[in-house]
Amino acid sequence: MDYLLGDLRRTHYSKDVNPEISGEEVLIMGWVHEIRDLGGIIFVIIRDRDGLVQITAPSKKVDASILDDLRALRKDSVVAIKGTVQDAGKAPNGVEIIPAEVIILNPAKQPLPMDPTEKVKAEIDTRLNSRFLDLRKANVSSIFKIKANMFKTVREYFY
Repeated sequence: MDYLLGDLRRTHYSKDVNPEISGEEVLIMGWVHEIRDLGGIIFVIIRDRDGLVQITAPSKKVDASILDDLRALRKDSVVAIKGTVQDAGKAPNGVEIIPAEVIILNPAKQPLPMDPTEKVKAEIDTRLNSRFLDLRKANVSSIFKIKANMFKTVREYFY
């Protein structure tokens, strides 16, 4: 299913961005999972329903306005990023995207009640009060995916 945004159409999910499509232009959409600004280069990890993909913005290759847009991002903001795929061995999926366009679809309110990247542990009360963030953690969502597959198998057996 494609998501249409004006004249922009999602072309790939994170699992589809791989070394085989290196050099192609893609449009991905998702939540900002992590941001690292190292001065001359900015790394942004985008999370969608299928996993993670890395956006790499070196100041020598990317327009200054795009760098400003990336610096304005906050964790868990919803974004659409259009760019070119290139090989990068250390990035998730073995590729990174060099951005050509950044659209902030919905900025996240800051500060977040808990850290969905699990760098800061949260007490159970905070986790339950912010369940929508807690469910975005990989280990929590994996439990639901395993249960869904198990129930699907049982239903198929009975059919």
